[in-house]
Amino acid sequence: MALGFMVLGIFVGIRNSSDYIVGTRTTGWTETTGIIESSSVRVYQGHGGSRTNPAIGYRWEVDGVMYRGDRVAYANVWTAVNNDAREFILDYPEGSTVPVHYDPSDPARAVLVPGSHVRALIWSALGIPIFLLGVYVWAYRGEE
Repeated sequence: MALGFMVLGIFVGIRNSSDYIVGTRTTGWTETTGIIESSSVRVYQGHGGSRTNPAIGYRWEVDGVMYRGDRVAYANVWTAVNNDAREFILDYPEGSTVPVHYDPSDPARAVLVPGSHVRALIWSALGIPIFLLGVYVWAYRGEE
């Protein structure tokens, strides 16, 4: 069990730190025009209630090559408040043209919303106490 907590803590910390770092780099990516192909809200049911995320598919062209993607951003900026995602997709109706920010070294990587969000750092920080709980359980196993 201790090892499980440690691995989970490392995974949570690295995954969200990576999203934050890549998210900050997207502000320097090249902008082009894209077209929204699909726009909806995806609802996830969990033990604590539901969570929503925008599900937006779009396409863009770079040097005569057409790309498709669905990454909105590199940092989770939505909360358990369902209206966040529902309001967000209003700006991305099907068929509309939008700015798409793509990685000039890999045009297949793109986002609609460049930048990062402090929530990615908060989620990263949550990995620390999870990891430390694992260390504690490991250190004090069998001492009762």
